[in-house]
Amino acid sequence: MHTATVALDGRRLVADGDLDPILEAVGRAKHVLIGEAS
Repeated sequence: MHTATVALDGRRLVADGDLDPILEAVGRAKHVLIGEAS
């Protein structure tokens, strides 16, 4: 089983197994969207 924890306020991203690259990409995408919004 894969587990993942994403805390945007803490800017931390912990992933297990195959989710690592996916969450990394999602984290960057959210960072870009948040940056454009502010």
